[in-house]
Amino acid sequence: MGVTEGRIVEGPGYRGVIFPEEADVGPSAPGGRWTPTAADIAQAERFVREQLAVLAASPSSRQEAVPRIAARLAESRRQYVGLRGEDGEQSIWVNFFTTPEDRHPDWTRSVVSVPGGGEDYFQLTVDMDAFACRGLRINASR
Repeated sequence: MGVTEGRIVEGPGYRGVIFPEEADVGPSAPGGRWTPTAADIAQAERFVREQLAVLAASPSSRQEAVPRIAARLAESRRQYVGLRGEDGEQSIWVNFFTTPEDRHPDWTRSVVSVPGGGEDYFQLTVDMDAFACRGLRINASR
C-alpha cells in the first residue's frame, strides 16, 4: 500500500493532521475507519481541553504529568485517526507530540511513534458519541 498524506487542520490552540480512512496508520478498529472533518476535530479538541483541565485539577490524579501536559497542550502537534467500534460508534485516536518540526519530517504521512520521550509524547481516544476522552497514555521517560 502506498503512503497516504494526511490533511493539515488548525484551530485555536491546535495544529495537526487528519489521516483519511484509507491510510494504513494508527490503531486498528473493529468497525473500520472513518475520516474526521475539521468540525469533528474542533469538537474533539474541545473535549480534550476540558477533560485534561479536569484531570489536572483533580487531587486524586494518578498522572502527575497531566497538569504539565494540560499547560503545554497548544505546543503539541497532533495526528488524528477516525475509528469505528463494532456498532458503528465513532471515536478519534489522537497522537500528541511536542518536538521541533524537523524531528519528525514525515509526520503528515506516518504516525510518530518513539520509545520513551516522556510527556512530550502521549495519546488518547476521544469518544465522539459519549463526548468523553479515554485511554490517556503517556510515554515512559526512557
